Amino acid sequence: MIGIVVDDAIMVVERAAHYIDRGMTPRETAIRAMSDLFGPIIGITLVLMAVFVPAAFLPGLTGRMYAQFALVIAATALISAINAATLKPTQCAL
Repeated sequence: MIGIVVDDAIMVVERAAHYIDRGMTPRETAIRAMSDLFGPIIGITLVLMAVFVPAAFLPGLTGRMYAQFALVIAATALISAINAATLKPTQCAL
């Protein structure tokens, strides 16, 4: 669960570190890292949501057991993507 949440942010920080090691400025690093990773971050988030949201609508006892879990995972993946697309590049630039 924690791996799903922090995976997007880890990808951004690692890509930024890669470009910093090449001698780029922090601002250029953040822009370049996000141009490389914005698509994959959105793709990962959509796939996770496509897997977990339907599980919240399963009928019967199974649906009741998995509903909260599935919605929490989907919401957490969305928040993680927003964090990785907005806050992490800014932190890397600073």
